[in-house]
Amino acid sequence: TNDPILHRGGWGHLLGDEGSGYDIARHGLRAAVRGLDESGPATMLSGEMLSFCGVTDPESCIGVFYNPDMPRHVAAKFAQNVSKCAESGDRIAEKILLKCAESFAETAKALLCALPDAARLGLWGGVMQKCPAFRNHFQQAVARAFPRLHIGLLPAPPEVGALFAAFSSSGQNLTESQKKKIIAQMPEWELK
Repeated sequence: TNDPILHRGGWGHLLGDEGSGYDIARHGLRAAVRGLDESGPATMLSGEMLSFCGVTDPESCIGVFYNPDMPRHVAAKFAQNVSKCAESGDRIAEKILLKCAESFAETAKALLCALPDAARLGLWGGVMQKCPAFRNHFQQAVARAFPRLHIGLLPAPPEVGALFAAFSSSGQNLTESQKKKIIAQMPEWELK
């Protein structure tokens, strides 16, 4: 490719953010509000939003989200509620996960087209780790376009893989025991 820097996705919460917990949460919260307003289908997400906000009156959610503005990383945690509702059979939550996974898959496929020799795609992040339905939808969407690509969860964060590669390129091969010790010292990753 003539692309000196491979850049696909990563445009931030206003311009993209496919595959993030925030993107899933945003879609889930909007569906919850439409359910409450009866301007959209009824969904378990409406009750989940009230619980998430710690209120019983729907209008009280406005203050929770806007007075002051809720930080994105806090709002992103609602993705867990979307996942929970989807696992419980809520069709709206299921559709949200499918739509978000397919959107993220389109971004991944654009990157993979720029890397035609790619044989593996390692997945990491809170959504991939903690939302199997999202991960499965994503994997299926990518696999339809790249059937020979091996797709799976990484055993450790990408930063650890880079560290292992640095050791290897300097001629220092770590034992499996050393690698496991490094991985065990990594902090637990939150859904973002």
